[in-house]
Amino acid sequence: MEASEFIVENSVLKKYVGSEREVTIPDGITSIGVYAFKDCKNLECVILPGSITRIYEGAFNGCASLTSLTIPDSVTNIADTAFCGCEGLVDQDGFIVVNGRLYEYWGNETSIVVPDDVISIGAAFKCRDNLTSVLLPEGVASIGNATFLRCTNLHNIILPDSLVNIGAFSFSQCKSLASINIPEGVENIGGFAFEKCGNLSSVTIPNSVRDIGEYSFFACKSLMDITIPTGVNSIGRSAFRECVNLKSIVIEGRINAIEELTFEDCCNLTSIKLSDSVVSIGYSAFSGCSELASITFSQGLLSICASAFCNCATLASVTIPDGVTEIGDSAFDGCNSLSSVTLPSSIKSIGLWAFCGCKNLTDITILGSDTEICSYAFKDCDRLTVHAPLGSFAEKFAKENNVPFVAM
Repeated sequence: MEASEFIVENSVLKKYVGSEREVTIPDGITSIGVYAFKDCKNLECVILPGSITRIYEGAFNGCASLTSLTIPDSVTNIADTAFCGCEGLVDQDGFIVVNGRLYEYWGNETSIVVPDDVISIGAAFKCRDNLTSVLLPEGVASIGNATFLRCTNLHNIILPDSLVNIGAFSFSQCKSLASINIPEGVENIGGFAFEKCGNLSSVTIPNSVRDIGEYSFFACKSLMDITIPTGVNSIGRSAFRECVNLKSIVIEGRINAIEELTFEDCCNLTSIKLSDSVVSIGYSAFSGCSELASITFSQGLLSICASAFCNCATLASVTIPDGVTEIGDSAFDGCNSLSSVTLPSSIKSIGLWAFCGCKNLTDITILGSDTEICSYAFKDCDRLTVHAPLGSFAEKFAKENNVPFVAM
């Protein structure tokens, strides 16, 4: 085998240009590059040296005759598409399994039992409309990105107790999935993991979960309630956005921030209880939650960002804890049911249109003498009276804008 058959750049095998049936890759190469062996139709056997650590996307794409592949323990990263079209690697049940990872399924069964030697799964079942049920063996630790993406008829899957990771887009748009029991031991729910699972009405999130990724339950229109347990450290943006039938949320986790758009347009949400660890409520976090009647803020809260509760038309009262320093632009814009609000002395600024259109707001009590109020903060609050200390910024604002003022 000639060295000239290998095109190598910076220790990455970029392309194999030979035609041998058996190939031994030279020692010193650290990666097999994108499409390095693409469409090597005669290739039957490949031996990788101990220097290899990574196999890139499509590395063996279309190597239909490849039946033997020796991969050393040094390899720690293999792309999910590395063996696309490697028909010779398919076992008798239709699976391509390499080093314990299930890469592809070539069968047509609607009910699948994954082999016992599998410990992780790539995008093996992506877009399989006929798939209805899957049994995963104990030992599977990771469901990778897009594993069951758009399996629109999948309605039954049992996740093993060994599971640790649920990857991004893993169950995205599985429209027939009605419930999922995430086992204790799972630490990560990836971004978009269950987005647009329109029939998903029941989810159990165990205390072992640390991170819930962005858009993870976006537009799960049948989801009715959710409890975020104490182990959760972060919830990504838009995680529960447009869950239109979500009625209640309890956040017990050690969450520092409710990220932007997290619960936007959860139009049937009636109540929220935040854990004491929450210090920030992000942009439009609860915007459009038109049935939200009550919220219990954490005592450690520091900021309420722009549009956080915009158009929460049913919200009748809020108790903003001492320590909050900022009410962002349009934070309570369109909260038509608000009648009175007390702002603690810790508030440094009230943003543009912060309470715009709160037509039933009759009393705002501003305890701080130096709380700045931006223009149009109370636009269209035609029945408003400002209560604040004499000589305060609030008094000046009231007089300049012809708003009734009562000294405290």
